[in-house]
Amino acid sequence: MGVLIKLPGDNTQFASIYDNLISIQKRPWSDGEITTYTWITSCTMNIWKSEEDYTNKKDPCGRYNVFVTTDEQPVDVYTILYDEYKNSIHSYEDKF
Repeated sequence: MGVLIKLPGDNTQFASIYDNLISIQKRPWSDGEITTYTWITSCTMNIWKSEEDYTNKKDPCGRYNVFVTTDEQPVDVYTILYDEYKNSIHSYEDKF
C-alpha cells in the first residue's frame, strides 16, 4: 500500500507507511465539568525515489511525519493517515 507522488516535470516518488509503527493516543480534555477525549493518530511515511526502489527494498530517501486529531476513536487508521498525507502533496496516484 502506498502513494505515487507526482512531482513537477513528470518526476515521481513513492511514499508508504511500510513497516513503521502507527501510534494512537487518547487524550482527555476537561472544561472543569465535562471531560471529553481527543484521539491523535500518527505515523512516519517513508519516501523513495521510485516505486521500484520501494519494491526492491532500497533505503528511503526521506521521511514525513503525519498527525491526525479526531474527536472519535479512529477505525480505519491507514485510510485516515494516507488521506492526511495526500492533503499535503501536490498530486498523487493511489497504489494498493
